[in-house]
Amino acid sequence: MKGVDDLSVGNATVDMYARCNFIADAQVALIRLPVKDVVSWNSLIFGYAEQGSCEEVFECIGKMQKDGIAPDSVTYVMCLKACNSSEWSSVRGDVLHTQIIYLGFENNAIVGSALVDMYAKAGLLMDAEKVFNDLPNPHVMVWTALIAGYAQHGSFISAHKCYEKMQLKGICPDQGIFVCLLKAVKDVGAIFVVHELHADVIKRGYDQDILICSILVDIYAKFGAILEAQSVFNRLPIRDVVSWSALMRGYGMNHDGKNALKCFEKMKNEGIKLDEVMFTCLLFACSRSQLIIKGQEFFHGISEHGFVPSVGHYTCMVDLLSKLGNLIEAEKFTEAMSSPPVLTTLLAACKSHGDSTLGQHCFHELTK
Repeated sequence: MKGVDDLSVGNATVDMYARCNFIADAQVALIRLPVKDVVSWNSLIFGYAEQGSCEEVFECIGKMQKDGIAPDSVTYVMCLKACNSSEWSSVRGDVLHTQIIYLGFENNAIVGSALVDMYAKAGLLMDAEKVFNDLPNPHVMVWTALIAGYAQHGSFISAHKCYEKMQLKGICPDQGIFVCLLKAVKDVGAIFVVHELHADVIKRGYDQDILICSILVDIYAKFGAILEAQSVFNRLPIRDVVSWSALMRGYGMNHDGKNALKCFEKMKNEGIKLDEVMFTCLLFACSRSQLIIKGQEFFHGISEHGFVPSVGHYTCMVDLLSKLGNLIEAEKFTEAMSSPPVLTTLLAACKSHGDSTLGQHCFHELTK
């Protein structure tokens, strides 16, 4: 391999293969390097970490240390990331944590954030808190990791307290923190908390952020505050398929299929590219408002736009047909897509309509 003797060229080659997910080629390129440094190994470790290959990551660490090359902070960040997708995350994470302390990386903001994130995702919130509390001046990314951990494991109160504490310390919340909190607040059932967070979103200048506003639209719709959802949407300077889909789903949640269809027409007029999720939102709205003709039209439109109908699409159609008592047609959809969500929807409809024969058939299919 011409030029591989030059370490920088060799490292770039390993990195290129790893980032393109050609791990075997990256490994060969690394082996061919006559001289390796920490960057060489980090490039390969990155590739394994992206795949969630925890065992291979640890093998790389062992080999590089055997070659007399000490891991750096970047190495450990990638290793911790690999642990996030491993069932051995807590065991492997503890080993890494011990090494991190030994090498003096425990106060590094990026490493600390990765440690907090790993423990939090594994549900080890006390360990995450301990790492967090030991950091001298936690960066916003560390606060985000801890808040995300609380939110992910259903502890919105702890997440919100953490959010308030960081502001008292003069640290401004970023987009990631608002996304975590807003996703978690949906399950709290208190709209006044949503209003408080929304006020903070405006105060911090994120009131035109598409992702945050799409979540706000969804939350307000869930609480039945569709006018507030529409107001948030209207303030967006640029609307994409995600924000339009959130609004359509919002109208669907509130049994207003007609306005959901109007949104669809406006979206098309703006030249927004359609996607599979948008069709799910449309079918959901049709199901809630029992718009059978439009529902069938949109279902056929999925294939016409080059998409393959998903489980969600089939589930919406079975729900729509079942609500209208058309169980025979609904059953045809389960024959085309006999997945648990689709069959469960039809089974529930059989119970509502008193069709024990079809219900027994659905139950048999589910328990195969």
